[in-house]
Amino acid sequence: MRMIRLLTALAVACAFLTIPQAAAQSLAPCPGPTPLGIGKPEDIVAGVGTPNNQVFWVAQDRHSPAKAAIQFDTTPALARPTPHLLLIGVRPDGRSYALNVPTVYRTSASPAAIRSPIASVAWVPDQRVYRMTVDVPGYFAADLRWRGHPGGAMRPATWDREQVTWSQSLGTATVDGWISFPAVSPVAGLEPPTLPGPGVLSPVRVEGWAGEQETMSGDWRMSPSVSDGVPVFNPLAPPTHIGYDYALSSNPDGSGDIIFTFPQLCGKTSGLLAHTTATGEVTVCEPTVRLSDWHPTSTGYRTWSTMTGECGGRSLTYRAQNALPVTYTRVQGWDVADGAVVSDVPGSTGVFQHLRQFPFYDRDI
Repeated sequence: MRMIRLLTALAVACAFLTIPQAAAQSLAPCPGPTPLGIGKPEDIVAGVGTPNNQVFWVAQDRHSPAKAAIQFDTTPALARPTPHLLLIGVRPDGRSYALNVPTVYRTSASPAAIRSPIASVAWVPDQRVYRMTVDVPGYFAADLRWRGHPGGAMRPATWDREQVTWSQSLGTATVDGWISFPAVSPVAGLEPPTLPGPGVLSPVRVEGWAGEQETMSGDWRMSPSVSDGVPVFNPLAPPTHIGYDYALSSNPDGSGDIIFTFPQLCGKTSGLLAHTTATGEVTVCEPTVRLSDWHPTSTGYRTWSTMTGECGGRSLTYRAQNALPVTYTRVQGWDVADGAVVSDVPGSTGVFQHLRQFPFYDRDI
């Protein structure tokens, strides 16, 4: 998810890197157990009044590399000064794409809906389905129906003194409709944030693709800032967070799994492991997580190849299949890598994300 160099003098950066870990940990006391629950259909708009609200959807073809992630950022996020639509994924031929498009949103609560000139999604109560349309001229278009069951939720989690509410309105889903993928891929992820077109591929039929939806909202910040509105990375400020690690997968039996975990500055790791069955039964617990098989990306940013979570008598392991370093906001003080994963459930398909804030880019933590 992008590539910008730190615009900081070497002396300043080195000075910041020498801040003792104990000093960083003292910034936030360790929270207690994370309050866990089950998501609801209306949770796609539950966070629209918070400073940071990201509404994420992903559809995955079980029979090709194709994956389409569509994120409605109804507030400024990802180092962008305005609300925007994030499009990121992999075409059926295996070529990746990513684009960030500024827009404006209108939301409603009954029924839950998010609308903009280029993308809209709404809950249709009598059909128990979400209807989504996307039309970014010359780049991406889609008309999709998402049908499934809610998954896990954190209501809210304390993340280094900041509050995060996270919920799966769809822990597992079936997606039908069509997608026109980009005909031309951006060269370097999301930078610059302009349309790379022209052209989209002929519509691809979406029939029985695996789907998932989650919303992350609250007062959390991805990096220290020295101004309101547009975040400006301040390398002299203590880090707000270490980062987070995330992997989700859909299974052949129609169930879905997810691990979302974040190491706290105090030394504790918080988060959840959730499993949603094809009939809508949800189990959720707070896991112990191990990250292993670390390696550097082309930018020197380090990411893991294996994630294992254990809790509630269950163990789940994810293995990364590829890592596409998308360092589009390093100037804002954080780096992120995305890619495909499989779990230890045979036939699963999934995605992962590994995010770290400065100065934790190159650490196996």
